[in-house]
Amino acid sequence: MTVDKLPTPDDQVALCTAFADVLASGAADQAVNGPLIWPDDEWFPDAVEPDEDGVAVLLLRVLGYAGLDDVEVSVRLFDHNEDALAWWTVSDDDEVELWIDAEATEDADRLVGLLCRMVAGLWRLLHDLHEDDDDDEQRLIDVTGVALGFGAILANAADLTRTTGGLDGRWAWSTLTRSSLGALHPVQFAYLLAIQCHVRDDPAETKRMRGFLESNPRAAFDAARRSVTAAPPAISAGLIRRRPRAACEADWSALKAPYAFEPIAAGDAASFAAADVESAVGGAPTFAVWRNQTWTWAGLGGGVGVLGGLAGAAIAATPVVLGLGIAAGLGGGWAVGRQRSGWVCADPDCEAGLDEPDGTCPGCGRAVAGAIARADDRLDAEDRWRRERASD
Repeated sequence: MTVDKLPTPDDQVALCTAFADVLASGAADQAVNGPLIWPDDEWFPDAVEPDEDGVAVLLLRVLGYAGLDDVEVSVRLFDHNEDALAWWTVSDDDEVELWIDAEATEDADRLVGLLCRMVAGLWRLLHDLHEDDDDDEQRLIDVTGVALGFGAILANAADLTRTTGGLDGRWAWSTLTRSSLGALHPVQFAYLLAIQCHVRDDPAETKRMRGFLESNPRAAFDAARRSVTAAPPAISAGLIRRRPRAACEADWSALKAPYAFEPIAAGDAASFAAADVESAVGGAPTFAVWRNQTWTWAGLGGGVGVLGGLAGAAIAATPVVLGLGIAAGLGGGWAVGRQRSGWVCADPDCEAGLDEPDGTCPGCGRAVAGAIARADDRLDAEDRWRRERASD
C-alpha cells in the first residue's frame, strides 16, 4: 500500500496553526532553542526495571527534559485493560499520580514514547491549555510533544513494528507485532519535525534526526524537508529570529546525567521530586570486559587453511594435504587469537585495551571500576555503582 509522504495542503495549514498556538502558549523557546531528545542511551542512561521504581526514574527524566523538574509525582501500575494505557490523577491536595498499564512497561521503546506523550499532556494541563474536546486535545498533545523536543520519539511510537522469533525444535518461528500511540500519523509528525529542523538550522542535528527515525517517518521527513526548504511556512520566519547561533553549541551534559537516588522500599509507590534528586554529573567510571578473539581468529585461520589445502591437494593429488592445511590454519589462527585476546574498556566509544580490570582506562581516561561479563551489562553495572555511592 502506498502512503502519501506529505500531509494534504489543508492538513499542513492545520498543523502549522496548531504548532503556532502551542508555541505562543509558552513552548517557543523550548522548541527552537531547547534540546531535541533522542531515543538512545545518551539521553536515557538509567538502567531501570519494568516496575513502579523503574518507570518513576524514566518519568523523572522526561519531566526534567520538559522543564517540569519541580513537579512531584507518583507512579502506580495497574493490570491491563482495554480502556486506556495511562492517565493522570490530581488530588485535592495537588498530589499528582501517573497510572500506567503494567503491560506497557514490557517494551522500552513503547514505554518511553508513552511517558513523553503523558508528560506533554501534563505540560498542557499545568499551563491551563487543556481543551474540552478530547479529539482536539489528543492532537494538541502530540503537537506539544514535538515542541518540547520529543518529536523523534513520538514519530516512531506512532506506528511501532517489532519482530520477535526463535527456534522450537527443528522449526523456526517469528511474530510481527504492531502498536500505535497518539493521534497524529507519522507523516504529520514528520512534517512538524521538518519545520522544527528548518528553523533550528543545525545540519548535524537534522542528520541525527533522520538517523533516529524509523523507515516510514524517515521517508516522510525527507519529503517534508524538501517541501519546507522550497516553500517555508509562514510560521518559520518568526521562529528563526528566536534562534541564536549559540544554541547550536549548547552543552546538555548535566541534563543527561544519570540520576542517583535512594532505592524505594518494596511495596511503596515510586515517588520522586526531580528538584530534590542529585544528578551525578561527571566522575562516572567505566568497566572492563574480556574480549576473546581465539575462535574468531581460529575461524579465519581455518578458512585460509581450506583454501591453501585445496590448492595443495590439487598439486599433490592427495586429500591428506587438505586436512593438513585446515589443521595448520586452525592452529595458527587459534594462537594469534589467544595473543590478541584481553581486557578492553566496555564503553563502545572507547574499547581501549587494558592490562588489568582496574586502574585507569588509557583511552577515555576514566577509572575502571571492575570487570563485567558483557559490554551490554555496562549501564546496569554503572547504575549499581551509582546506587552504592549514593548509599555511602
